[in-house]
Amino acid sequence: MATKEDVAVLRSEMATKEEVAALRSEVTILRSEMATKEEVAALRSEVAALRSEMPILRGEMSELEHRMTIRLGVMIAAAVGIIVALDKLL
Repeated sequence: MATKEDVAVLRSEMATKEEVAALRSEVTILRSEMATKEEVAALRSEVAALRSEMPILRGEMSELEHRMTIRLGVMIAAAVGIIVALDKLL
């Protein structure tokens, strides 16, 4: 008797055909939305290209930093020169 009751409980807990069909359709949708191997490979190559450009960009930023420092120094020197000249004239 306990076996028949266990079988009845298991049958009631089993998914119906509609539930199984719904789950299968969800899995199919998820698989279609997942990136393909080619897309993943393309993304990886783009990331690798960006990483290879990073040292170049860092070098350009360093060069720009040096130029801006020199310009700032020239502006400060000019301002000090103007202030000294005005002080001597007045």
